[in-house]
Amino acid sequence: MFIQFCVLHFSTSCHSKSLKLLCGKIGLFRKEIQQQHNIIKNLAVERHALLREMMKIMGLSTRIYWLSWFTTAFTTLFITFTIITIFLCVTVFSVPAFFSKSSFILIWIFFLIYITSLITLCFLLSTIFKKPSTAANIGTMIFFAMVIPYNQFSQNFESFHYAVKFLYCLPINTAMGEGVAIVFRFERDADGLQFSNFLDRADVGFSFAEILLAMIVSTIIFVILTIYIENIFTGSFGIAKPWHYPFTACFKRRRNIEANEAVAYQEDNRVTNDDYEPEPRNLKTGIKIKNLTKTFSGVNVVNSLNLNLYDDQITVILGHNGSGKSTTMNIITGVLAPTLGTAFVNEFDVRKETDEARRSLGLCPQQNVLFNDLTLKEHIIFFSKLKGMKNKAEIDAEVSKYVNLLGLEDKLNCRSKTLSGGTKRKLCTINALCGGSKIVILDEASSGVDTGARRALWDLLIQEKIGRTIMLTTQHMDEAETLGDRVAILHEGHLETVGSPYFLKKKFGSGYRLTCVKSTGCDSREVTRVVKESLPDAELFSDAQTEMIFALPEKDLMNFQHLFKILEDEADILRVSSFGCSITTLEEVFLKIGAEDDARKRKNHQTIDVNFDQMEMVNGWKLIFYQIWAMILKKFYFYKRNFFMFVWLILLSAWLIFVFLVVPIESFNEDDSEAENDSPVPDVNITNLIIILVMFFFLLCYWPTLFIRMKIKERVSQSKLLQFIGGANRLIFWLTSFLLDFILFTLIMAIIVAIVFANQRENFKTGTEVGTLILIFTLYGFSVLPLIYLMSFLFEKSSTALILYPIYAALYFLVDIEAVNILANIIFWIGLFYPPFSLVNCFQKYFINAFNAEDNIINFGSNGIGWNLVIMFITGLIFLSFCLMIDYKLFDEISYKLRKQMHTNPLATNQVIDNDVKQEVEKVKSFSSSEILERNLVLRGLSKAFGNLVAVNKLYLDVEPTECFGLIGVNGAGKTTTFKMMIGDERISSGDGWMKGVSFYKQTDKVQKSYCPQFDALLLDLSGKENMEIFCLIRGIPRKEIKEVIESLSSQFDFYQHLHKKTKVFSGGNKRKLSTAISLIGAPSIIFLDEPSSAMDPKAKRKLWDMINRTRNSGKSIVLTSHGMEETEALCTRLAIMVDGEFKCLGSVQHLKNKFAKGFILTVKMEREDDIGLLNQIKTEVHQKFPSAILKERYLKILTFHIADTNLRWSTAFNTMTQMQNEIEISDFIISQMSLEQVFLFFSQKSQSSIEIN
Repeated sequence: MFIQFCVLHFSTSCHSKSLKLLCGKIGLFRKEIQQQHNIIKNLAVERHALLREMMKIMGLSTRIYWLSWFTTAFTTLFITFTIITIFLCVTVFSVPAFFSKSSFILIWIFFLIYITSLITLCFLLSTIFKKPSTAANIGTMIFFAMVIPYNQFSQNFESFHYAVKFLYCLPINTAMGEGVAIVFRFERDADGLQFSNFLDRADVGFSFAEILLAMIVSTIIFVILTIYIENIFTGSFGIAKPWHYPFTACFKRRRNIEANEAVAYQEDNRVTNDDYEPEPRNLKTGIKIKNLTKTFSGVNVVNSLNLNLYDDQITVILGHNGSGKSTTMNIITGVLAPTLGTAFVNEFDVRKETDEARRSLGLCPQQNVLFNDLTLKEHIIFFSKLKGMKNKAEIDAEVSKYVNLLGLEDKLNCRSKTLSGGTKRKLCTINALCGGSKIVILDEASSGVDTGARRALWDLLIQEKIGRTIMLTTQHMDEAETLGDRVAILHEGHLETVGSPYFLKKKFGSGYRLTCVKSTGCDSREVTRVVKESLPDAELFSDAQTEMIFALPEKDLMNFQHLFKILEDEADILRVSSFGCSITTLEEVFLKIGAEDDARKRKNHQTIDVNFDQMEMVNGWKLIFYQIWAMILKKFYFYKRNFFMFVWLILLSAWLIFVFLVVPIESFNEDDSEAENDSPVPDVNITNLIIILVMFFFLLCYWPTLFIRMKIKERVSQSKLLQFIGGANRLIFWLTSFLLDFILFTLIMAIIVAIVFANQRENFKTGTEVGTLILIFTLYGFSVLPLIYLMSFLFEKSSTALILYPIYAALYFLVDIEAVNILANIIFWIGLFYPPFSLVNCFQKYFINAFNAEDNIINFGSNGIGWNLVIMFITGLIFLSFCLMIDYKLFDEISYKLRKQMHTNPLATNQVIDNDVKQEVEKVKSFSSSEILERNLVLRGLSKAFGNLVAVNKLYLDVEPTECFGLIGVNGAGKTTTFKMMIGDERISSGDGWMKGVSFYKQTDKVQKSYCPQFDALLLDLSGKENMEIFCLIRGIPRKEIKEVIESLSSQFDFYQHLHKKTKVFSGGNKRKLSTAISLIGAPSIIFLDEPSSAMDPKAKRKLWDMINRTRNSGKSIVLTSHGMEETEALCTRLAIMVDGEFKCLGSVQHLKNKFAKGFILTVKMEREDDIGLLNQIKTEVHQKFPSAILKERYLKILTFHIADTNLRWSTAFNTMTQMQNEIEISDFIISQMSLEQVFLFFSQKSQSSIEIN
């Protein structure tokens, strides 16, 4: 807005009405250009990120949604245009008013109608395009396109037929231009525009009132089109209505007819397959799914699905990644439209009665859909009100209930963006439950939630299921077994089976599982022989490095005691440290279903194993060229995926020049050329100067968003860090990026120069003038691109780069500062080191030289641009150097050394050290320098302090080849900080570490290592294949081997069918597979894996574990963190439990179990859940048979006892429980050794107790 008044003042001093019209075209439009861009983009972001659908699912009506947005946008623009009206109609700060004679109220109404039309236009554009960036960019082009009719036909406006004039004024910017022109005519010829004459048509045959009417008609058209398009083109989310829906609404069937059809369907929809448990007859159906099919690109993601979900029950939906679970949920909630079939929610068809169906829905989607700036309490209040709660006392009760049940009292007033991932999942679950939702959809609600918090979440769902129909998906089989009244298993979108967990285990299970834990020297063949002698029909299920699992037939149950006695008596001979027996788990049922189809697919798709150790990796100069090619490919793929964004920028640049230069500008001056333009300089049109300056100002505000986007994405997603860890040369990374961006920038500038030269404008005719223009643009690109790279470190989102707009505006305003004092002179010279200011100053001097008819502008005088060009070249080098220094962490190192001199790190001395930890400390301290060189990873006193907080305290560790070391601990224990120090992303405070003999204090880029971060550090615009191809090149895989490597890893991790899809459309599990596969490319010596199997289904986890074990056995060292104790037990040869930044225990899994886990865990499942008499009977019997037994917990039908008797034999315990099962109504029991989870909880509880005491 400051530019506008600067130009207004300039135009007054030049006595040129052409500049007044220019202000009507450009000056008044500058603010709304920014506003319309933001409105369109924010609306599209809400739509694209599912926020809008989430609110609609929770009860927000479409009418209220649009009204709230209109109110917000209108308020902002109302303030802006009220100020503009004041400056236009009132003399302020000695700046004469343009419309001093006209009615302030009438001009104000004119602008208010204009902004109303502008907002509704933004609404319309936001509904047409899917991607936010596309919507905003095309919206901006359409906004400018609405100026073209005014530019080309305003001279002939008087001669148009009345109807043509009205249609001509429907584009709102054309109406704005003609409206401003009419006001100028009344200001010139009469007493200004007043209510008494605003109906007069004057000399153009069109009145000001008719201009207002045209904008009102445009507004109505925009509103109608917005409503219509929103309903028939829903994009990726929502149920689309037929194109003729406005004309068919009156032919709706009556509600009772639809209810009868629903009842008939309820009877028809009951399934009778033998693999399906008979459905309950006495419960009301909350959700009915009938022949549901959803097709994407010719593939049936959901395939003829029929399923009923009932009130007062939790129905768990299980399936492998990509089996159609989330798609089914999205269809039920009306987020996706089905290809065939339908779903009924409370007897409302989600296709035809979406709004009615959603009134009873509560949704917790797979991703956290939250408002960053709302607190936890405000979320609960907001969604409760959306669902119809009005009474404040009821809403406060909702808040108190859920906060207390989940222990979130201390988070009540925290903004959601500050919450941990687990707390966000809890909040999303509360949002779904609050407000009395009758139908609750929970998509992996416990994902990322720790063990203790999951139990609290289970309690909440068990309590809240009464009176509700709850649909839950999960990857945790224990959660499905604990919560699921019925479990449905999907495979490739088809319902394979449905029933209670007990029914599924009896139907698909294969008896019992005997797990034998192997000690050193165990002979698997001898153990198998012993088992087969006792139970001839027993089968070896799996034989891993640390354990063997046998399938025992249920018919031989009476012989189990004999087998257990032999295993106990001959344990030392067989080298079996311990064993346990359990009935088939739900997880094994899940893995069994679909196994035949998976085996057939594997047979059709042969997997090629790649041996990286036998592969000759490239190095030296050849590796440098490989990495350069990787950076070029990465840029090319990004340009390719964002092709329209680049085309838009080029077209916008050309369009602006075309509109304001190629279209005859003389029309602005023809009326006043003789009367007011007596300038002695005939060759220079002063209007061109203002046009070009304003035009380039506008372009400068949008160019950065193009080149900054990829840099922000790479940094925030940690993809850049992953490339550096993988061996990418930092200098190659930055120089290649700069060169490619500079080429693109030069092409855009070439188009601008070509259009200007082709137009043969004054001062752009000769080769010297064009050459000067090219030189200015070239050096500007050389300086501004590194500046943009440097600014990318300040932003977390590419869209936030639009903040640059006001920065440019403020600095551009310095152009009018005259160096009349020392301070202004200093500001001026400092400004030259800011490329946008330097460029504008170049053009200012360029036109001043044109006025003075000087030939040589490239000089170092006051009107020359020599210093500008030299300084732009220097600043380009400085800014690029700063980028390299940041990524080489030179600034961090300087800051660290300064802090170290000023402060002493408050590192504590361990009071109590476990013997195993003490042995590790002494072992590492004894290493000589030569021994360290031979080790893959060594930590010696590794420590990290943040101020007075000691995050990691003196860690000692030696990780050998063929070892997988596990690092586990509660949140805040120091695991993440330790990981960051090991991968080089965090500077250590004291101590040291070595990878392959290279100290952590030095750059360890040359060490062959890799990293799989907790959150997928992938380039989402690239396909899975392209991501893998780039990392193959970075790590030096020979070009001829890359295709084979990609196919091998994608097959082994089972995502080969998704290779050519964009990574952004991968499921969470497939993204984890891709991230882990990338970390294994080239088989680096040291591999760091942070939660590699999170979001994976059980089948995918086992494939991943097999790959990791094979990699480890090939001589690699692996460091792993995981919240899953099962994963830790399956992968880790050794592990350490961290508490308060220290190792509290260290050793193999079995060693820690034997050392800290005493006794057995007895799990008993009752036949009936609510039978108190049966419960008491079981408790009494267990305590009589096992006096040391303690009831630890009860969930539904499941009782868990801890038997502390360390002398109890397996055979005795199993025989006792078998007899008890025959006497009491016990459906199942499991006797097992205390798990690693119990060991972990033991230390975490000690840590919590210590915190509470302190």
